[in-house]
Amino acid sequence: MMMMWTSIFIGFMLVVAVGTGVIVYVAVTRAQRSNGVYEQYARNHGYAFDRAMGLSHYREANWSTEHAAAGLTNENPALNTYADFASFPFGRGADRRVEFVISGEYDGHQFAAFTYRFTGTTVDGSHGGIFGLVMIKTNEARETLPPDTVFEGDWLWHYATGNLVVAQIEPTLQTLVGLTEE
Repeated sequence: MMMMWTSIFIGFMLVVAVGTGVIVYVAVTRAQRSNGVYEQYARNHGYAFDRAMGLSHYREANWSTEHAAAGLTNENPALNTYADFASFPFGRGADRRVEFVISGEYDGHQFAAFTYRFTGTTVDGSHGGIFGLVMIKTNEARETLPPDTVFEGDWLWHYATGNLVVAQIEPTLQTLVGLTEE
C-alpha cells in the first residue's frame, strides 16, 4: 500500500513539474514574440531599436563584482538618456526602467518612444506604473498642452498608461510636431 502512495505522489510531482515547465515556456515564448513587435516596427520604419532594460534581470545579468568593487553604479545609461526628467511620470518610485526604445528622426525632430516603468515606494508616496511614452526634441512648444503631454527642457512628450503601443507612435508624433508649430 505504501508503495502505491509513493508512486502516486511521484507521478503527481512529475505532472506538476512538467506542467510548470510548459507554462514557463509558453510565457517566455509569448513575451519574446510581443517584444519583437518593437524591433520589427523600428526595422520596418528605418528607426533605431534598443532593448535598453527590456530583458528580465537586465542589471543583474550584466553586472559583475568587479564593477561593484570599482564603485560603479549599476544604473542603466538608458535612464539618463531618456528618463532624466522631473515631470510626471519620471522621477518617482524605485526600480525605474526604460524598455524597448525606438528612436530616430520624424519630420525634422529627433524622437524616442519607449515603455517606462517603476515600482511604488512609501518614501515618495508613488504607486508605481507602466507608461508608453513618445517624445520629440524641440526648442519650444505651445503654452497650453493637452492632458498627459509635457514640455521640459528641450523635450516634448506624451504618455499613456500601459506599454508602448507601436500603432500609436506615428499619430502621437504627428500630434507632438503639431504642438511645436504656431
